[in-house]
Amino acid sequence: MRELQDQYATVNLLVVTDNQFYQDQDNWKTVAQDIVAEANRQFDRDDIRVTLCVMAYTDSKRVQLSNHSNITSNPVVAVQAIYPNTDLDLWAADIALYVGGYDADGSAQGGLLTATTHIIIGMPGLRWSLTTSCTWVPHTAAGA
Repeated sequence: MRELQDQYATVNLLVVTDNQFYQDQDNWKTVAQDIVAEANRQFDRDDIRVTLCVMAYTDSKRVQLSNHSNITSNPVVAVQAIYPNTDLDLWAADIALYVGGYDADGSAQGGLLTATTHIIIGMPGLRWSLTTSCTWVPHTAAGA
């Protein structure tokens, strides 16, 4: 049991976005990298010991995702439809992390560093999701 306490669990991510977030950001991947880096900092605790490993950042289906009928009303359903478990398997990912450009009311966010993330875990026989909104403030602006 002691040996397990000294080990970290690795969770492989497929990071995806929609067209709105892609257009709103100068570099959506940099924002997504910041989100993953902060999550890794938060998970690097003795009581958690989880490491997030990004298998790929992809915007290849961003237009399909933005055009899905549920993207604003139920984005988790939209992401699951556009990125099914077979896509997670293709990228050897345990979780799809969706960084989206829509507020909960369905409007475009328009804020430079605002992101809504939808975490979707797909494993055989299991589908689980979590939605959270985060505002990322540059360190230089936070001290101003």
